Amino acid sequence: MKYNPVPRPDRTVIVKNNGYQYVYLTQCVKYSPRLKRSVPSRVSIGKLDENGMLIPNKKYFELFPDSNGLDELGDRADFISIGPHLVVDKISNQLSLYSLLETVFHDKADKILDIATYMIMSENNVMQYFDDYGYGHSLFNKANFTDSTIGKLLGSLTVCQMDLFIRSWVTMQNKDGIYVSYDSSNMNTVAGSLTLAEYGHAKDN
Repeated sequence: MKYNPVPRPDRTVIVKNNGYQYVYLTQCVKYSPRLKRSVPSRVSIGKLDENGMLIPNKKYFELFPDSNGLDELGDRADFISIGPHLVVDKISNQLSLYSLLETVFHDKADKILDIATYMIMSENNVMQYFDDYGYGHSLFNKANFTDSTIGKLLGSLTVCQMDLFIRSWVTMQNKDGIYVSYDSSNMNTVAGSLTLAEYGHAKDN
């Protein structure tokens, strides 16, 4: 969901990420005994547009409920970049990748290609910024979508579908070699049925 731009509030800082300028509001400052200095507590409230105005997110309206920026905007920019879409579209058709995705994953094929294109362009797998990418880029899917939609999409894919896709893709290539299936999930414990082992924070436990 996109909202009307509003003036940037005081007590904010700008953090640049993947070509966008995200705005964080300083809520309070706490002293850290470990760091032996004061550390600000900040929360993201949106991003800057090309005019320096703040495009707020839902958190902004929780903190500023009286704001007048609640009118919903369209989920696409007036001008969008089509380069990444054209390149991936040509490659996926040349390799028959799109037809395979459509055969295995049916109506989810467009979103899967959009996610793959986003990961290539952003060089990471942080899905919370996908709708920012989709706002300014041509997509295979008819409409832009958010990270929550991506979560539901990935959760709906079955092991049988993924196995069928990988086996079919390897067969189509008909070449000797090793194929690596990319998985960004984190394994916190492999203790099986041991009740003493508990899941913790990814990459920490």
